Amino acid sequence: MAPTDEVDVNRIPKLAVTGVLFLLLLIAGLGLKPGGSLTILEDSLQMSGHFGVFGILAFCTALAAPYLLPWSKDRRWAQYLCGLVVSIGVGALLEVGQLFIPGRYANLGDLTFDVAGAIAAICLLIAIHQIGRQGIQWRVLQIASGIAFFLLVVLGIQPFALCYIDYQKRNAALPNLIDLNEGWSRRFAYIGEGAGQLVGQLPNGWTGGEDVVGVRFPKGTRYPGLGIKEPYPDWRAFKTFAFDVFAPIPGPLEFRVNDVEHNNEFNDRFNRQLNLEQGFQTIRIPIDQIRTGPKNRELDLSNIDRIQLFVYKPSADFDLWLGNFRLE
Repeated sequence: MAPTDEVDVNRIPKLAVTGVLFLLLLIAGLGLKPGGSLTILEDSLQMSGHFGVFGILAFCTALAAPYLLPWSKDRRWAQYLCGLVVSIGVGALLEVGQLFIPGRYANLGDLTFDVAGAIAAICLLIAIHQIGRQGIQWRVLQIASGIAFFLLVVLGIQPFALCYIDYQKRNAALPNLIDLNEGWSRRFAYIGEGAGQLVGQLPNGWTGGEDVVGVRFPKGTRYPGLGIKEPYPDWRAFKTFAFDVFAPIPGPLEFRVNDVEHNNEFNDRFNRQLNLEQGFQTIRIPIDQIRTGPKNRELDLSNIDRIQLFVYKPSADFDLWLGNFRLE
């Protein structure tokens, strides 16, 4: 009978093969299913998840290499290389495959985190393999690999950790829904559909402080505007939604609010055209009116998902300064 330690050594690659097969099925099941809407936090968790899953895949593949490729049994560099190649290769194939899946798309950022996770896992395995080895060179290799593993793990968890922190800052800002002068707001506020941000001094008529952004609504665009995705979601304790605006000239501004259950139909959200006067003004809208905005149901005030301000097909360039979005 083989010695106990030899049995254990041979068992590890076989168990690792099971892990590799399980991870491949998990990756295929999650990565090749039709896409759906994700929250900002879920999207960041998915990116950090790429780091973790493909790191574990590289680790298990390297451990399984002596069983799958017997010639690599006494060549640890080959085991490490096998782990890297399989993990990164599966990640690349996944991104290509998602080009053909409804609602999915190839994402270079995801592949970057796949690579980082695979390298981190191999660094960890190298460090483990140096345990008990004598010699300064092996100790240096162990320390260097351990440091590299730690730094890559920090990189891997960063998307989710920073996003979670920004959610806490968003919650702490209540009753303000956004603070356009703070870095965390860039995760939730966006200027899109052809609109551009105005850079420079505020107009003399703006009296609303530093929580402001200038937006240009260019002629010829369809829905240029400012949006806030995932503002603080529960508005039930408040009476009024308000914001400040400075308009150099009078003009219309479209305003909409929808909840998470919105079906993307016009009549399934709150819509209002605001007729702006020239100069600085505060817009206030009763939340009860927002609640009854959809035609066939009430808006879920506990689960607000998006606010948008836009100009429909402006006939000329139109500038606005907007800020102090708040609940009262």
